[in-house]
Amino acid sequence: MSAATPSPGPISRRMLALRALTLTGAVAAGVTLSGCANGARLRLGQPAQYTPPPPGIDEQYRTDILTALVTAAPVTDSFAAAATGDAQKLSALIAAAMQDQQRAFATAAELEDGTYPSAASPADAAAGAAEVAEQLRALRDLMLEATVQVSASLARITASAGVFSIWALSRLAAVTGDSALAPPAPPSAADLAPTRPVPTEDPAYIDPQDGLAQLMQDAQRDEWFGAYALEVVAARAPKDQRAAHAKRAAVHRSRAESYTPAITALKAEPARREAAYPLTAEQRTDEGLAALAQEISTTSIAHAVRLSSAATFDQRAAFIAAWAEETPVFAQRAASVDSLPWLEEPAEG
Repeated sequence: MSAATPSPGPISRRMLALRALTLTGAVAAGVTLSGCANGARLRLGQPAQYTPPPPGIDEQYRTDILTALVTAAPVTDSFAAAATGDAQKLSALIAAAMQDQQRAFATAAELEDGTYPSAASPADAAAGAAEVAEQLRALRDLMLEATVQVSASLARITASAGVFSIWALSRLAAVTGDSALAPPAPPSAADLAPTRPVPTEDPAYIDPQDGLAQLMQDAQRDEWFGAYALEVVAARAPKDQRAAHAKRAAVHRSRAESYTPAITALKAEPARREAAYPLTAEQRTDEGLAALAQEISTTSIAHAVRLSSAATFDQRAAFIAAWAEETPVFAQRAASVDSLPWLEEPAEG
């Protein structure tokens, strides 16, 4: 049986005196029981007014991207309704992607209450290819900026959506024959720096993901292979096409080299460049070499999109620059892509 809890004794005169002094000092300082300093009201028994922190960098970009997608939707829908031939097929893909991407960027609550995807209101006037290109350029710029700064989970989506915007601009220029609609020149890694102040509540650093060094080594190894294979393509190509293939080979060599700092920062060994790489008999045929060139682009973008989110903030720029530069090349031979190309599902656990 436990001992009885002693009842509290009477408050001593000394404690009463201390309480009186405390209240007197508080009044002298401008604090009352019905208010705080400077007379701000405070109701006893209720929590003080809560001021929520500013939205984090993810929420800032997510909100802006959704706004841009909602703005683009009626423009792309209008163009799709009036376009014909190859332009109509492309415009239908773009219009569908605006809806799919809204779903990808919306929260579960926003999807449940029907906020997104937003029903596109009719455009003020019939939209042409130039108006669609304007919307796609805005989305491309926003995705590039966001991927530099946002968390890995959101960067997965912004990188993928960025690839789509660049692909769509490239295809729009091709099907209309208007080079002015092509995507802007890709940024270099040095150009890709944070553009917005990050709230202090956001983490300033993210830990490298498990297996990150291996992913980077695989990407670098495939870039070395791509450079070699395109040199073979150049040697076999008609004379008027050799320079273009040789230039692409040089791009892949340079890209492989650009991945070295990120790999060594993880205290890993860069992938070794081999003097030669095996090619199958099928790959050495004219048809095989043409398919190989597209496969090299596809692989390069897939690695770059994945590493744009997997890499730490200070390592991302080289990989973002890679997909921004390679996508127009891929688009030359790819008439369609998914709304969010190369988007991988996050690992469970």
